[in-house]
Amino acid sequence: MRSMTGYGTSEYSDENIRISVDLKAYNNKYLDISLNMPSWLGPLEGRVRDIVKNKRIFRGRIEFNIRIKELVENIKINIDETLVESVVSSLNSVIKKSSLKSEIQLSDILNFEGVIKTDKTRDLEGIWELLSPEIEAVLDQFIFEKEREGILLKEDIFSSLDLITLDLKNITKYIPLVEEKIKNNFREKFTEVLGNEIDENRILSELGVLLVKYDINEEIVRLKSHIENFKLSSREIPCGKKLDFICQEMNREINTIGSKSPIIEISKLVVNMKNSLEQIREQARNVE
Repeated sequence: MRSMTGYGTSEYSDENIRISVDLKAYNNKYLDISLNMPSWLGPLEGRVRDIVKNKRIFRGRIEFNIRIKELVENIKINIDETLVESVVSSLNSVIKKSSLKSEIQLSDILNFEGVIKTDKTRDLEGIWELLSPEIEAVLDQFIFEKEREGILLKEDIFSSLDLITLDLKNITKYIPLVEEKIKNNFREKFTEVLGNEIDENRILSELGVLLVKYDINEEIVRLKSHIENFKLSSREIPCGKKLDFICQEMNREINTIGSKSPIIEISKLVVNMKNSLEQIREQARNVE
């Protein structure tokens, strides 16, 4: 069992570059990876996502922040010679037509937009070799936190599950009392209506139908089965969605037991079980 939430952080620096990677994750029904990084790293986005998938992370919103500061920049300067010729020609034409005594200065040419073009060259493969280990380290730290929180979640969930099991065991003890109460109440009502003219066979027949109506043994068996299935399923990764479904099935059986209960003792235990189950469902929403 692993939590969907967690964090991770890692940094790298040398004389040429500084790299900082951090990650935060929140609950989400599906896997949603959000990348916040320099636009020029766009060609590497697919690789980042592949690393996450290879770590077998299945659910949660993961927010990556990747920051890179280049301490040494490779800049290439290009002069648009065709544009320079056009600018010089145009300036000479203006000087000639205006009869100005002026000479073209270098600054006059360079001030024209597009004459000088600068290209920043980056070795993306080299940067990836430095960045990918930091991403791996962040994800390893993140998974460690997910598993650590998962242990705490499991302890809390299983504690509530044990309370349900205990309440269910106590309900089982009340079954003979329920049957006895139903029998006594039914016979009393029959006597009130018919007096001493009682057909014992009819009483037994009607009583049998009534006992079936209030019988909760099937619900108890199914609820026990759901509890065991919950425990087994909690070992899977991912298991959050499945645990939520099992909780719905458990809730259905608990409600049925409550609706069939003719005694206050069982009703109180049903309320306790529903409260414990709600705590389980609340925590299960944090499970991957």
